Amino acid sequence: MSEQITSCPQCASSDITTNGYQVKCRGCGWSLQDPDPRYIAHCEELGWANIAYSEPISEVIDALPANFPALLTTTRSALPANHPANISIYSLTGAEFRHRRETFGLSAEWLADRLGVALKTVQRWANGHRPIPEGVANELDVISTAIAEGAARPYAEYMITVEDAVMMIPRTGTYLGFPASWYRALAATVREVLQRDYGSVNWDFRVVYFDEVEDQS
Repeated sequence: MSEQITSCPQCASSDITTNGYQVKCRGCGWSLQDPDPRYIAHCEELGWANIAYSEPISEVIDALPANFPALLTTTRSALPANHPANISIYSLTGAEFRHRRETFGLSAEWLADRLGVALKTVQRWANGHRPIPEGVANELDVISTAIAEGAARPYAEYMITVEDAVMMIPRTGTYLGFPASWYRALAATVREVLQRDYGSVNWDFRVVYFDEVEDQS
């Protein structure tokens, strides 16, 4: 008996699509997800070479207009002289501040405590509702260097000494003074250091939550 799915078992539609993670009926939305054995059997009979490995996000990106870079770009001269983009290069716009905070994986609460300001002040900076002091940009540069050189690099150097290393991080809360989101960002920075400075050595390490390891004991 054939295990290839040619019609939907739910609505009998023959409009069936298969990609790298699911077989789906376009008629009613029924689907089988990898690693369901029925999905794997279907793919093996269909032939893996006939399966498109596109993900939904790729389809959305492919649908971007050809001129989307132009849609996201303007010039300083097109903006008022007092616009945040035209102020001192040693300060930050609200969008730049928020981007850096999120890139570092730091919560607004953590950063407010670190900078010695109220949480509402950090939120207003990120929303562009209050000018950001020039010293804040300098402080974020210090934090960036500390993360890269004081945490990511030492961890990367340790990582290359451990065979089949798995990085454990907190799921929520704080650990050793940093929020869980910081550890997720740290993992990405460690990968960058390993790829840039050590080639292919351990750059593909796995990341799990602490509780996922505790569950195995």
